[in-house]
Amino acid sequence: MVGFRAYAARRADELGLVGWIRNRPDGRLEAVAQGKEAAVVDFLRFLGEGPPAARVERVEVTEEPVQDGLPPFTIDV
Repeated sequence: MVGFRAYAARRADELGLVGWIRNRPDGRLEAVAQGKEAAVVDFLRFLGEGPPAARVERVEVTEEPVQDGLPPFTIDV
């Protein structure tokens, strides 16, 4: 999965989303993305495909209330 976070962050930025993506201790990725609904839907579709060398098993989505003050999309380490 090397490069997946950078791949996702680049796409989120292109879509004008704010939020973050990070590795979880169990090896999965976690992301928060906020923006126009169509952009978020496109981002989720994009995550489901992943970069060419990635193997994406599933994408789980949880809707949350809008968060004020999210940064431009970043990779959280």
